[in-house]
Amino acid sequence: QMNDGSTFSWSQQAGPNGSVWLATTSAGKIPFDRIERTDDGYYRIYESVASVELCQATAGSFYKTGSSLYVHTFRSDAPDVNIYVGIDLARNDTSGETVHTYFENCTFEGGTHAFERTSGLGGTLVFKNCKFLYSTDGNGFYNGAVGLTLLEDCVAAWNFKDGLSYIQSSRSIEINCQAVYNGLLETSGVNNGSTSHTNSKIIRLNGFYCFNQDRNVHDTNNAQSWNLGCISGYAQNGSAVAYDNMVALKLSIVGCLKLNLAQAAPAL
Repeated sequence: QMNDGSTFSWSQQAGPNGSVWLATTSAGKIPFDRIERTDDGYYRIYESVASVELCQATAGSFYKTGSSLYVHTFRSDAPDVNIYVGIDLARNDTSGETVHTYFENCTFEGGTHAFERTSGLGGTLVFKNCKFLYSTDGNGFYNGAVGLTLLEDCVAAWNFKDGLSYIQSSRSIEINCQAVYNGLLETSGVNNGSTSHTNSKIIRLNGFYCFNQDRNVHDTNNAQSWNLGCISGYAQNGSAVAYDNMVALKLSIVGCLKLNLAQAAPAL
């Protein structure tokens, strides 16, 4: 969920911090700007700072402490409809049930995870030309259910943690998918573009994974992956590992490329 700035009550701070505006919200977490965009058209994320004073000194920043959200917009004006604030709320499909679900041309924005299915004993999830963007405390796409997941021509970008994440004993296929710029505000240093865990099995075909916080493609906890014709490149923390599996013989790479890992990172 993303709420625009006009849905909050803002108060301008006094004295030397006059460019900072305060809203009281427990669920509102990360601001994004609808006017200031990245080079590829995504909302520009606000920079997280550690105090009101630093927020005042930095246009395009925010400071969150408890239920207090302080924002200094890129234009140093009052937050309005040109600001989106990501809301930290769960966004599930039919978790716990065995269902078959098809999504096409859908965009999932905000929420703890932009899309999540936390449990389930089977069923198939299919996503065609969908986007998973701007999660506030979790992943872009998160599947913790047993069953088959197919993503084709999908994008996961600018999420708080991983872009595309699979756990438990899920089976997944990614075709022509992108996972970029994920994990940039989270501080653990271990967030990936596409990642599978805990006995999951995944096939990645012609994927593009770049500019995420840590290893762009990372499978762990006995997960198995087959990667064909994929491109993996620069990691924000400088990791030189483009494709990784923590268990030997669980990773297959066929016709994949690794981009120049020394190139400069894009600005947030």
